[in-house]
This record gives sequence, C-alpha cells and structure tokens, in this order.
Amino acid sequence: KMKLFEAMNKNVITVKKEVTILDVMRLMREKEIGFIIIEEDNEAVGVITDRDIVLSLSREISLTTPINKIMKKYVITASEETELEKATDIMGYMQIRRLVVVNNENKIVGILSTTDLLSNPLTENLALDTLIEISYNFPTKCEETEGLLQTNVFIL
Repeated sequence: KMKLFEAMNKNVITVKKEVTILDVMRLMREKEIGFIIIEEDNEAVGVITDRDIVLSLSREISLTTPINKIMKKYVITASEETELEKATDIMGYMQIRRLVVVNNENKIVGILSTTDLLSNPLTENLALDTLIEISYNFPTKCEETEGLLQTNVFIL
C-alpha cells in the first residue's frame, strides 16, 4: 500500500509567526498557493489559508499584523509512514483539503493536498472520494477513522 511520503508534496512553503499578513499574501501570490504552514524550529505551530486572510481583513485587521494573530493554531498532521488511504480518511473525516506531513520527530517534511492527489493518475480516485466526503460533510468510514485520529493525527 502507498505511504504518505510517496504521494506528498515535498515543496512546502512555511513562514515564521512574526511575518506580516501582507508578506504572507505576497508569498501566496508569488508561489500561486492558498495555504501556508507557520513553523517554529521546523515544527508546525499554525496554518493559514487565503480564505482565512480574506475573512480577517473583512474584520478590518491591519495588513501589518503578524500572521500568528490570525492563523489557525491547531494543526492536523500525519506521519510520513501513514498509509495514503488512512491519511485521506483523516482528511475526509476532519473536512480538510490539506494535511501536514511530519517525520517521527514531528518535523515538517511535506504536505498532502487533494489537488496533488487529483493530478496523479494513481491517486485521482482516492482524491475524488476524499473530496466528496469533505464537500458533503459525510464521513464514509467513521468508526475506522475515529481510531486513526487517536494514533496518526496530532493536534498541536
């Protein structure tokens, strides 16, 4: 069975928590991405999406505000050794399109996104199943996935 490290994107974009919202917006535009991991010592301490930024700006938050003031402070991660199907079960159950991948020392080593899965012919069916589960908020493997949350996912 395929493991996360075989399917993950190793090109991970991270920033420090002191970086401003404006700098994160510029980085997202430059790299053409909508998700960034906030890290400290190569460990994920938060995540931010382009949608999170738009919602925060609608509350009239300054562009010079540090990103840690608006980042999501919980990060769902999975070990790089996790089976891909189990990882996508987690994504569906938790209603997330991106999963931060870590090594056994909890250091960031990659990211798994539904977009990456869709672009690979070997994983596109798995991606479609995951997107359906995310979109319809309907976990298809609830009992099995609940056990996974206790063993393979860390909420920091």
